[in-house]
Amino acid sequence: MVAGSNPVARSRDVMNLLDRQPIAPRCDALTVGAVRATDPLWVALLEQAGFRLARRSASYVWYDGRGEVAIAPDEELDADDTLAQIILHELIHLLVQGEEARTEPDWGLDNLTDRDAYLEEAALVMQLRLLRQWGLEAVLVPTTDFRSYYLAEAATEARADRLQAAAAGWARWLDWPQREAAEAALRATYEAVG
Repeated sequence: MVAGSNPVARSRDVMNLLDRQPIAPRCDALTVGAVRATDPLWVALLEQAGFRLARRSASYVWYDGRGEVAIAPDEELDADDTLAQIILHELIHLLVQGEEARTEPDWGLDNLTDRDAYLEEAALVMQLRLLRQWGLEAVLVPTTDFRSYYLAEAATEARADRLQAAAAGWARWLDWPQREAAEAALRATYEAVG
C-alpha cells in the first residue's frame, strides 16, 4: 500500500466529531432565503461533477444511476429545504459510496430496508465534518428520516462501520476534482447567511 493511501489514516480527523454537542438547526425564513440565493452555485457544482438536475414530482430526491438527480419542485419540499442542502447531500453520497456508485440508482443504496442505514449515517457523519469547517452545520441540515440522526447522534455516537465509510468518503473529498468548486459554494453559502 502506498503511504497515505489508507483512507482511515488520511482521514482520522473524522473522529474529532465524537465530542460535539447536538445541533440546533437554523430554519428561519431569513436563513433559508439566504441559502436559496446560493442554489444556482450548487446546481452548477452538480453539473460540473457530471450530473444534471431534473425537478419533478416522481419522488422527493432520486438519483437514476445515469447522471440525473431528480428533486421535487419547491412547492413539494419542506419549507426549510434548499437545493444547496439536497445537492450537497447527494454529492456526499457519491463520495462515501465511491465513483462506482455513479452508475447505480440511488448510489447503490437500499432505501427500502435498513440494510444500508449505516452508509446513510456515514454520509451524515462526513457531511457534519465538512460543514463544521465552514460553520454551516446548523444551516445545511439534511432532510429525510435521517435528519434526527444528524441533529442528535452524528456528532456524539458513531460506530466503527460508519466512521470507516465516512473516512473513505473524506479521503475521496481530499482528492475530488470538484473540491475547489464545492468549497467556493460552501464559502458563498457561509457569506450569504452571515
